[in-house]
Amino acid sequence: MNSQEIEELLKRAPAPQPPPQLKQRLLSSIALPAPIPEPQLPIHGFSGGLKARWLGLAAGLVAVLLVGWGSVHTSKLTRRNQELTQSLQELQHNVSQNADSDRILNLQQEIERLRGQNRELHQLRAEVAALRPMVQEIEALRLEQQRLIESMAHHQAAATVQLIEPEPMDERSQSIACINNLKQIGLAARVWATDNSDLLPPDLLSMSNELSTPLVLHCPADQSRPRIENWGQFLDSYSSYEYLNPGGSDIEPMVLLARCRIHGHFALSDGSVLDGPGFSSGDRRLLNRNGRLEVEAVSSEAQEAPSQEYY
Repeated sequence: MNSQEIEELLKRAPAPQPPPQLKQRLLSSIALPAPIPEPQLPIHGFSGGLKARWLGLAAGLVAVLLVGWGSVHTSKLTRRNQELTQSLQELQHNVSQNADSDRILNLQQEIERLRGQNRELHQLRAEVAALRPMVQEIEALRLEQQRLIESMAHHQAAATVQLIEPEPMDERSQSIACINNLKQIGLAARVWATDNSDLLPPDLLSMSNELSTPLVLHCPADQSRPRIENWGQFLDSYSSYEYLNPGGSDIEPMVLLARCRIHGHFALSDGSVLDGPGFSSGDRRLLNRNGRLEVEAVSSEAQEAPSQEYY
């Protein structure tokens, strides 16, 4: 605290007030000596001088008492000023200590926050270190997946080329492949019938959902018709097989379902297949009943023991 602040503090201190009737108590407390008998002098002159001296003495004594009282009060004010100054200094010290305490508390909180961030950073580093091998493994799996995709694409391309440009087949292989096509046609027709009141499909194109590819409807020995791989481009006229029992039923199993225009193989409505050369051996014959071709056995022995023409 500077001198100006102390002066302002003293100005705000209450002004001292003397106790009431101080003067009367002081005068009453003065014990004056007994009056000395006046000599037989002229009464008027001696009496007046003595009274003046006594009055001066009393006034001096009062002045001394007032000065003493003022000194005492000044001393009290000085001590009070010192006490106030010391209190003010202690207050400033406490305020300074409180400010320091607040700064220390803020610093401690900031240190704790930084420690927490440091712990989180260490945890993140540990997690990154743990994830790094997984990332490497994922990258290796990705490369392996890419390699497999490329390999599958290569094999699919090779298979597509093989389908588009099949290797030449001998006559027996072509005949066996034709019989397999007829078996798939017969199975597809029976599956279609189970979903359509046990009636066979009206045409070959209706079985597109039951046949894996339109290539099933193309005989390997057929060179006059195109090989169609897309159902959207397929027409019944592109098929190597005649469809002979549209809308029929498998309750007449010996009615012809389809026939190869090249080999003469037959697919019956029950799903079985007869080859052309075996059929011409004389054990069976074709009958036209109500516009439908039906296979009939020539002898009862042939019915009881089917020949090897059934596939």
